[in-house]
Amino acid sequence: MPWNLLIFPLIGGYYFLHTCKRFRFYHLRIERQRLIFNSTILGTFFLSLSFIITSIVSNQTCLDEVISSILPDVPFLGTSFLSFILAFVMTHLINLFTTTNDENFRAISKIGNELERTIAQSYTDMSLLQLTLANGKFYVGIATKIGAPGDLSYLTIFPLYSGYRDSESKELIFNTDYTSAYESYKDNDPTNDIIMNVVIKCDQIITATPFDIELYNKFNEEEKTTSD
Repeated sequence: MPWNLLIFPLIGGYYFLHTCKRFRFYHLRIERQRLIFNSTILGTFFLSLSFIITSIVSNQTCLDEVISSILPDVPFLGTSFLSFILAFVMTHLINLFTTTNDENFRAISKIGNELERTIAQSYTDMSLLQLTLANGKFYVGIATKIGAPGDLSYLTIFPLYSGYRDSESKELIFNTDYTSAYESYKDNDPTNDIIMNVVIKCDQIITATPFDIELYNKFNEEEKTTSD
């Protein structure tokens, strides 16, 4: 096989890794050399599969004549081109049975940093997240979106509470209860809906932790009882 024909399986391998939801989020973050190596390995797989298919089918039909009528008469051109077609078809078949959020979460679980994992857990479990910002303000809410690994510039949350940290004790001082406002809005008209999402620039986040309001209140009550 002429070396220049290897461009088709190589492109096929890259297309598969870049487009298939099961693998793309992981490969968005790896080094370029590793991406090229993995694309080569996959390209070899698709090329081998193409060789097997063309060997079987050409013994039963005039596949070579069909290919030569469509493509230039170059040895192994049909086999090489078929490897790309196989990569394309397999990519979209796998995508039919996967979702972007599920595969994004899977990738973050493997290669994401701690902030990405904490945010992804909040989004998946609908659990509360407490975020303290550089200006001393904090939010308690639920993450409404999962970003791709390494692509976390902004975080969107549905806030339930907010406030600020005391400058000396760093204690959480709650001054806004979004749940009361939301319930009041819904009581006026049950068909009403309201989006109170807050977008936060991630480089302003100092701490991000799971939050349990009941546990927090219980801990504070015990602390006050002990101090009294």
